Formats: sequence, structure tokens, C-alpha cells
Amino acid sequence: MRSFAALTLLFTLAGCGGAGPVGPRPESSALSRGHTGSPPTNSIERSCARRRPGEGPARIDGARQSSAVALARLAGRTVAYVADADEGAIHTLDIDRDVELGVTPIEGGPSALIVLADGRVAVSLRDAARVDVLEPAPAPVGPLERLCSVDVPEEPVALAASPDDTRLVVTSAWAGRVSVLDARDLSPLFAVGVPRDPRGVVVGADGRTAFVAHGVGARVSAVDLEAPTHDVHDIDLRLGDREKRPGTQGYAIVLTTLDAAGSPRLLVPRTTVRTGGTVISRGYGSVEVSPIEPFVSVIDPIAERSLGQSGLDLERHRRECLLPRAAAAVGDTLLVTCLGLDALVELDARAAQPAASERRRWQVPAGPIGLAVDPERRIAVVLSQFAHEVSTIDLGATATKADRRVALARRDTPRLVAEAARGRALFHATDDPRISRDGRACASCHPEGRDDALTWATPDGPRQTIFLAGRIAGSAPYGWFGAHGDLGVHLGHTFTRLGGSGFAAPRDKEDLAALVAWLRVMQGPARAAIGRAPSPLDAPADTALVDRGRRIFDDPSVGCAQCHGGGETDRERHDVGTGQAIEASLRFDTPSLRFLAGSGPYFHDGRHATLAELIEKGDGRMGHTAQLSADDRAALTAYLETL
Repeated sequence: MRSFAALTLLFTLAGCGGAGPVGPRPESSALSRGHTGSPPTNSIERSCARRRPGEGPARIDGARQSSAVALARLAGRTVAYVADADEGAIHTLDIDRDVELGVTPIEGGPSALIVLADGRVAVSLRDAARVDVLEPAPAPVGPLERLCSVDVPEEPVALAASPDDTRLVVTSAWAGRVSVLDARDLSPLFAVGVPRDPRGVVVGADGRTAFVAHGVGARVSAVDLEAPTHDVHDIDLRLGDREKRPGTQGYAIVLTTLDAAGSPRLLVPRTTVRTGGTVISRGYGSVEVSPIEPFVSVIDPIAERSLGQSGLDLERHRRECLLPRAAAAVGDTLLVTCLGLDALVELDARAAQPAASERRRWQVPAGPIGLAVDPERRIAVVLSQFAHEVSTIDLGATATKADRRVALARRDTPRLVAEAARGRALFHATDDPRISRDGRACASCHPEGRDDALTWATPDGPRQTIFLAGRIAGSAPYGWFGAHGDLGVHLGHTFTRLGGSGFAAPRDKEDLAALVAWLRVMQGPARAAIGRAPSPLDAPADTALVDRGRRIFDDPSVGCAQCHGGGETDRERHDVGTGQAIEASLRFDTPSLRFLAGSGPYFHDGRHATLAELIEKGDGRMGHTAQLSADDRAALTAYLETL
């Protein structure tokens, strides 16, 4: 396998394609965090237009959604563009010959790609808070040429084009926003707020509505692209009439038409969850039935309502798709990549519950997070990020293993060391009996090291899932009661509550050390280097309000900084007056407040839905905030959201 640097140098020196080096972006236009109306004025001349119109690879018809893989066609051959967040690069592959044609270094972690109508390639850079537009060389060999960039709200992850190709919709996971750009010159049109963790996005067939899946919250947001107010409507995906089971892992959304009448369907692969409510349980969540199930929500995009309300009620989940990531539809087939299983599964898109109608599956290398389909040639292309390989699967063949693979060029010194890479795979392992009895992985409750926004029944009472990324370093002891000074010991305690056998055997020690190494990678600069940064990137919209909130936070009479100096933890335990009988004599460990804005609900039992509610209803045990004026509470909330 050629190295990242060697391959780039080879094509540059050969002069193939005529593409110059990727330099500083010529200009940038910001979409502010709070902007919902007219876009800001940009006086700098833009340069997003193609420099060689009509040359090079062309978009495959109908491909208007992004993934970590995007396909194009040139002279009857299929070209793939691959977003490599680990290496900070875009790879260009010839799918027919299974060879790599070039590498484009990117100033940021590329998350998803989309080929625009004229062959340009747009890429979301999640840790740089921007979208870049690049032009392929006519050949297309060597690096892509960057044309322009636009700043968007924090952590852009997915893109979709409107049916008329005039608008480009961008979801920003951390900011909780949907931005709409002019697809021709990338000028910003408007941005709206949506619920937490927006991920996959698709634009309806009439071009009026963008549908957005969410990583947490069991919902789809329908964003009106035409109305002046750009209203957002919530489509509830929770199951059951009374229990209202929540869910997570809604990373992808697919629009497909299944009959001659043209009736459309939206399909959202995800999981549904039984948290166990507020009872005392023997483990995490319900123990009478499996607490987590694979599910595909089916939505009528015209009526904007969910069509299925019944779960699968499976008894066990070995080899089930509990960490769905990318998805695509081909005719009556829904294809989904599954982390943990390292598989591409084929489901019946016509079924009332597609998750219960699996037709086939193919084994692929570790970490399948990207998927693109060439419907004309009936091939699927899968990016396996953990293995740094791309697989091509013939959907018309009977094989169940992806034998056609291309190993992506890598840097001479990979950004992610081998031990942490092994830990990342273990963090996403859904079929490891050492971790759980029911198929849950670490990433089931902590997607990308964050949290699932759920409160689970536990042996100690209801507990909200803690946000991990950026909070572990310097925060020992671990657990709500601060019972474990060693991270490995705390993990063992967690696995026991999940019904797992743990990593106590001598042969398991290296795996446990690898898992701890990955958790530590999520804490600092290395996290950004592999495109996993969860931290806010935009400057606060109102710095005066934030400064006022900081002064209130540090005020001894309010008392926040007494335990959370600088937003961190004093590493002590305190009686916070929980009001629960079982907790009457318990003292809770002080958690870090880092990345608080994206980790609701709040309090150890998730009783407060928002930060504003937590501050308003504080009873004096965790700072004296209830007596603050409404303006002071708003300022304190604004400051906490910057931590």
C-alpha cells in the first residue's frame, strides 16, 4: 500500500489532471449561530464556479444525498470520492479497476461528500465548521482543487441537494442547526434551529421540505424550505401508545418510491430502547426483555407522520444491527451499514417493519460508516473507516463477503496509534459478551463518546447517561458516587451491570488497555485530529451576555465555581438533596461541566430537560441560582453553553 504522502507527491510531480495544491481558502462567509432570516452581506467576490465546465466525472443520476463515499461516472467507469476523517483527506478511487487515483489533503476532518449537478464535490468538515467545494481534474488523477469554502454552524455532518439542484442543505450536529446554501455559489440563504444532534438529511421530491434524522431523541425534523418563517415540524418516532419507547442511532434517512403510483417513503434505520423507567433494576434498563432493538422507522413524507408503532420484541440481539450508520435505497431494497457487526445488510423496504425483513448481509472490513450505490450497475461501495479500506459489492451476485477491496493510502505515521485504533473497534463492538449480555456496545449509550440523552433504570435508581468526550481527563474518581479511582476498574463495573463477563482474564488485559486508550484519545487535541471533536467552535453570538454569565458563575454568593471552577470538577462528593428515598444519605461525585450544552437532560436522574430549567429550579444544594433574576439566569445559561 502506498503511503499518503508518496501517492500525493507522485501525482503532483507527474502533472496529472493539472490540479494545483490545496491552499488557503480564498474567502469565507459565516452563518451565525442565531441567524434565521436574511444571510449576512458578503462583499468579497466568490469563486465557487467550475473552472473547467463539462470536464471530468459527472454525478450519477438521482444521487442527491451525502455519505462518507460519493460516486461519479466518467466514460462509463465509476469513480468514488472517499472522506477519510482519520487522515484528514479525500481519496479518489477507480472502482472498476480497484485502484486509488489520488489523495487530496484537507484542512479539517471530512465527514461527508456529495457530487453536485455540475460535477463539483462538496465536503463537510465537521471539526472546522465549514463546507468546501472542490473540482476534480478531467482525468481524474491526482488531488482535487479547492474552489471555495463557507463557514457553517458547529460540526457540519451531512449534506443534501434539492431536486432542482439550486439549494444545498447542511446539518450541524453540535449546533443543532440546519443551514441552506445556494448550491451554485455557496452563498448562505438561511439557517434554522432544530432539536439536538441532527444527522442525515434528504430533501423531499417536491423540494419544499428537508427531512432530518437525529442521533438521539427518536424524531425526524421536517424543515419548510419555502415558507418565509422556515417552520420546523417534529415527527415523533417513539414507539407505543403509552410507554412511548425512545430511541437512538438515527444517523441516516432515505427517501424512496416503491410503487407505480409514486408513493414515497422515508426510512430511518435506528434502535428503539426500553430504559426501565424510574424503578430500581438489576442492571441498566429493562431486564425482563431486551432493552435495545433494531428498528427502521417508516414515514409518510406527505402526511409527515410515522407509519409504524410496533417494536420487534426480540429475545436476544446477537448479530443484530444495533449501530446503523449509512443507508441507501435501490428499488425495493434498503441497504444499511452496521458498526460492530462490520456488515452491510439488505432489508425489504416494502415491509411494514424492514428491520424484521432481512434478505442478505455481506461481511465488510471493520468500521463501515460510508455507503454509496450505483443503481445502474447494481454495485454498492462501502467505506470501512477502522480498517481504512473501501469495498465494492455486486448486488446482483450471491456472495456474502466483500472480496473486492482497496486499501486507502495512509500517512507514514498514522494519526491514530494502533492501541487506540483497537480500542475504537472495541468501543463499537455490539457482539462482545465481555461488554454486555444483550448486544449493547459502549457506543450504544455513548455514540461517538457523547451520550444518548436517556435516563436509565439502574440498581441505584434512575441515572442519566453521562457525556464522556472531553470530560474524562482529570475527573477521577469515576461514577456518580465517585467509587472508582481507576478508569479500567470503573469500566469493569459498568460491564457487570450490562451483564457482560468483563475483561478480567489475563488475555483480556490488552483489550481493556486499548479501550482505555481510546477513551483518552477522545479527551484532547488527538480527538480533533481524527475528526471526532465535540467541542463548540463558533464564538458566542452575544459576548456581553456570556461575560455577564461568567461573572455570575464565579460569584461566591451564587456558588457555582465552588465545585465547578472553570467548568471542571473539584473531584469531591457532595450531598445535593436528590429527594429520592434511596439516595437520602448519598453523596454524589461532582461531574465536569465541559460540553454541557449538548448533554441534556440534566441532573443525575435527568429530571431537568434544559439548562434553563435546572438553573431556575435549583434548590440551593448545587449553587444558589433559583433567586436570580430572569436576565441573570439567561446570562448564566449563555455562559454554561460555552463551556
